[in-house]
Amino acid sequence: MVYQLMLVILLLVQMGDDLRATRREARSRMAFLRTPLVTSLLWSAVAVFVAAALVRTGIGSALLFGRPWALLPAAALVSLGISFCWYRYIERLDMFERERRRYLLLAFVLGCGCTLLVFPIGGWVRAYTPLVLDGNHWNDWWYSVLAIGLVEETVKLLPYLVLLFATRQVDEPFDHLLYGSMSALGFAFMENTLYLRDSHLMAFSGRAFTASVSHMFDTSIICYGIAIDLHKQGRLRAWRIPLLLGLAALAHGFYDYWLLSPHRPALLTFFFFLGTMHLWAQMKNNLVNISPKHALGAIVRNRALRYGILTSFVILFAFTVVLVLLLRGQVAGESFLLDGGWQMAGTLLLLTMTFSAMEVVRGRLRPLRVPTDFRRWFLPRLESGAELAGQRVELKLGQHHDPQALERYIEGHLPVVGRIIERAALGDDTDWFVFVPERTIPLGEKYVPDRFLVQLHADHDHLREDRYALLLLRVIRAPHAPNSAAFTADGVSRQGFRVMGRAIG
Repeated sequence: MVYQLMLVILLLVQMGDDLRATRREARSRMAFLRTPLVTSLLWSAVAVFVAAALVRTGIGSALLFGRPWALLPAAALVSLGISFCWYRYIERLDMFERERRRYLLLAFVLGCGCTLLVFPIGGWVRAYTPLVLDGNHWNDWWYSVLAIGLVEETVKLLPYLVLLFATRQVDEPFDHLLYGSMSALGFAFMENTLYLRDSHLMAFSGRAFTASVSHMFDTSIICYGIAIDLHKQGRLRAWRIPLLLGLAALAHGFYDYWLLSPHRPALLTFFFFLGTMHLWAQMKNNLVNISPKHALGAIVRNRALRYGILTSFVILFAFTVVLVLLLRGQVAGESFLLDGGWQMAGTLLLLTMTFSAMEVVRGRLRPLRVPTDFRRWFLPRLESGAELAGQRVELKLGQHHDPQALERYIEGHLPVVGRIIERAALGDDTDWFVFVPERTIPLGEKYVPDRFLVQLHADHDHLREDRYALLLLRVIRAPHAPNSAAFTADGVSRQGFRVMGRAIG
């Protein structure tokens, strides 16, 4: 209860920041009301209001109660909605070269079809191996890893491998994660349908968030490893596939092991899920960063991702409330709306903020690691700093003392007008941006004349047209890698100096 409330408060704080930033960018009140953020929030409010009104009045209550044929189609519709919501999210992450939807649909359909292979393969494993699920810790562990994890991960891998080797669609790093996730969503659709049917839709929260996301993560272990291998080595080393498949099976088995017996602490599965959630967020961010087709200006804003996820699942939840009302009556509808909504809130808000926190820095490849502070597993990956990319700005002299020789030289070329073209990283600090002046500033052979790093001072959160804000400017040393916006301390001037900047419309 306290945890969900804390996450709601964090989202409201983030929402306030997003609304203020959107209002600043909008040219008029009407333009503000038409922004995707505002329309998303309005659609979410309308969906919840309509569902609550129908439950309150009892309209259509238990209309389909006692009709066995209605439960399976209802479960399939909700399950399809879950897969569609996650598809909308991961497709938007494919920022630089959108995939043809027929191939994404093919990956999804193949994922659905390959699910049927679980039954004969699983039957063969149980018949010809000593693996058994009997409550014994050792037996249950290996059953979870091999009979469940290895079998399901092998089946989910097949559609991705077909598209990887039989088509030319998987041609940039993020495509590996995209097609692997689509295959996993196809598998999850079939599995979710059965679980939702058997639970009379009450398993919505667990299937929509933890189970579906875990299926994507497990398959992404393999796809991410292959993408990184191709990126670093230029070729796929065959021995990597069985190794990565084994890691995916271990992750899948660990997730299931704690759920298979009521005598084990199932909460460990949730802790494991929190860690994998942070890893998956890093995976998708890395693969977007190292895309060879990186295009400036094609970046999807974090706000669009955040409220796209939130609105999609709120509308789907409201739709599921109505189905529960029709299938089981007013009392069940009220219970699902209140209890299910509160149960859903924590995980949805955690995923919404974590999965929308993108730090797109061209060429930056971070090592995969979970936060070392265990408490941070329960907190979302919040954004930091402003988004300045795309703005045309003017820089002029700032107030400072005892200028160095390099500063005095640059000051002789200020004020200067230019454009902030992309986000950059200086070590672990991703609140820097690359500034390109409209006229070069010759600095000799040691420094780059047409690229600089700028960062807003902590006292400012955006650039305005009507007043100047304080920025820190650093000079880039030559030579620099033109295919990367990730810099080390040795790649820039040792000291930065202050300038004043404002946006130019």
